[in-house]
Amino acid sequence: MKGFTLGQNFSVRQEIADAVTSAHVLSPEGSNAVSRFVSDRVDYSLKDLGLDSLGLMEFTIALELNIGCEITPEQAVELGSLVKILDFIEATE
Repeated sequence: MKGFTLGQNFSVRQEIADAVTSAHVLSPEGSNAVSRFVSDRVDYSLKDLGLDSLGLMEFTIALELNIGCEITPEQAVELGSLVKILDFIEATE
């Protein structure tokens, strides 16, 4: 797994956070977790965020629209966490 750097991947982190938020299924704890993912560079599993199948679909659509990265809900589940999704996006750029 790549190291955590705030510089070059900060905007991608923010785009991932925005995509998770756009799924509209987060509990207050999930919203706080997304904020910490960006600011404190903490990783969270998709399961911890409470994304259900519809939420995963909305999340992956938002990633494609906002970043241009195609990732299926199945791939997202397989990757399992926000940092692994970040690494996947950076590897495909």
